Amino acid sequence: MTNIIINADDLGLSKSVNEEIEDFIKKGLITSTTMMANGEALEDAIRIAKHYNGISFGVHLCLDEFKCLTKSDVLKNHGVVDDNFIFTKKGVNEIKKPTEELKSAIADELNAQIRVFYDAGINISHIDGHHHCHTRKIWILNIVTETASRYGIKKMRRTSSNRFITWRENFNSLVGKSSSNSKQSIIKQSITFIKTMIWVSARVLFNAMWLYKAKRNFILTDKFYSYYTFFNNESRLKYIARNKTVELMCHPGHLEYKIESDLIMNKAIEKKIKCNYISYNDVN
Repeated sequence: MTNIIINADDLGLSKSVNEEIEDFIKKGLITSTTMMANGEALEDAIRIAKHYNGISFGVHLCLDEFKCLTKSDVLKNHGVVDDNFIFTKKGVNEIKKPTEELKSAIADELNAQIRVFYDAGINISHIDGHHHCHTRKIWILNIVTETASRYGIKKMRRTSSNRFITWRENFNSLVGKSSSNSKQSIIKQSITFIKTMIWVSARVLFNAMWLYKAKRNFILTDKFYSYYTFFNNESRLKYIARNKTVELMCHPGHLEYKIESDLIMNKAIEKKIKCNYISYNDVN
């Protein structure tokens, strides 16, 4: 049987997000959530984390959106935050060779974010990253690893398991169009297909290296998908996920994820596969 963690990201982001996540907790629709230290509804997130003990509460580290807790001039000088100390979208992701000064500043910021919940007395079950920032660079993983060790955090969200889906969808798209399109159109599609596959292959190799390093310091689930991706590919993924522990990410309270939230409210996956719902507290 598949063990499934349904983790709601972004607790603390806003009042509306908090309200829907809390509603999902009350209704038993999610088993875990991760909290943002730099969201506008932080205090309410802490209240929720202290009130409910039937699910796991992790930290949702953020390096590419919202306010910087440390208001670091070093981060500003490197373009990671703007003049108002708000994280920039691409800043940290475009840095390939960070200086020791920058790495130290990022470590201070991540430490501050975790410290918010640690000092509030919340039992931190695991960590993950807003927009998966913890999985984008090996040097960021190294900083996260060192910072998490200070608080005895042993569990972390793994990299996405979606790469083979991208391979399959691009291949099927190319084959499906080749029979009816012109030769010139097929050539253009083929070039796009090859470029996509090169990118996917590079990510697969990077993910393998990332996983090797992460597993040396953290306990990870066997697979990780978004709830919507898993639902849409259930016929294929249920065999891959059989007898494994799978985390499914979701975003209650976000209008752009309403379809996904409706699926969760209808317990869509539970109707398709036999599964056991667990939290990160149960992962070992």
